Amino acid sequence: MVTGSKIADGAVSANHLDISQFTLSKLQHELQNEYRGVGDITQGSPARLRDDRFITHTLDKEYDDPPHIVLTNMCNAHLYIDSVKVDKGLVTISIAIGAHFEGEVAAYQILAIATDKP
Repeated sequence: MVTGSKIADGAVSANHLDISQFTLSKLQHELQNEYRGVGDITQGSPARLRDDRFITHTLDKEYDDPPHIVLTNMCNAHLYIDSVKVDKGLVTISIAIGAHFEGEVAAYQILAIATDKP
C-alpha cells in the first residue's frame, strides 16, 4: 500500500509507480486574477459588481480540450463560472456576477489545470 508517509520518507518514488498513471509532472497550469478579466458593460478591469453582469477571460496558453477551471472568490459577491469555450486552442471563460453586497469591484483568482500537449 502506498501511503503519504512512505512517499514523504522516500520509500516510494515516481520510479516505483506506473509512469502512465503518475501524471502530476505532466500538468500545466495558468493563474489569472480580476485584473485580466473585462466586464461586459463597463469594459473595465476589474469588473464593477454593480454595473457588469459577466466578466470575460481569455487564457494565455492554448489548449486542445477545456482545462479544469477553479474559481476562487475573494469579494463580497456571488461569482460563478457561466461557461468555458475552446475555439482554435484559445479558451474563453465567462464568469457571471450574481448577488452583490457591499463590494464595488470583483476580486477573485482563476486557476486553469490541464495536461501538457504531447
